[in-house]
Amino acid sequence: MIRHLGISNFKSSVEVYLQDRGWDYSDLPNLHDARKTIRWELVTDLAPDSSGKLGGAYFYTVTLSPRRLGVGEERLAYQSENSSPQLLLERKGRAVKLLNRKTNSEQRFTEVGLPASLMSRLDHKQDREKFPELLHFRDWIEKFRSFLFWDHKVLRLPDRGKYEMIGSSGEHLAPY
Repeated sequence: MIRHLGISNFKSSVEVYLQDRGWDYSDLPNLHDARKTIRWELVTDLAPDSSGKLGGAYFYTVTLSPRRLGVGEERLAYQSENSSPQLLLERKGRAVKLLNRKTNSEQRFTEVGLPASLMSRLDHKQDREKFPELLHFRDWIEKFRSFLFWDHKVLRLPDRGKYEMIGSSGEHLAPY
């Protein structure tokens, strides 16, 4: 569950993710203990984008807040072949620091009650020059598909039409 929960943070919020699956916040019992957290790390080498840039190693960590539903800490670092690692995003609670590539300076961002990754708020048109690596990483993550379980009741339902993706419970498998 943790692996899939992380991917959902780029598109909506933890709360929406749980609601979509019929879960409740209480289904995450370790979040009730302030000493325990849900945290995951992702390290990947991404290929360059279509312009031949942004390829390199990405180091991402995110921790859910133990007191409220949402992201508590988030960090993304990037290292190209010819550089040392650079911290692109660092979030602790509501305080966020971003590396603005257009000005090559640190940009502070304060968001009240952001339950998802800050990257979910970036816009390709407005933020492409300022945060190209963040958007490249987010685009890669958003291509992930999670399949929680394949529900035999859903699979037995008649399903016709043209679908480009299989649903998380197996719906649209036959026509796909």
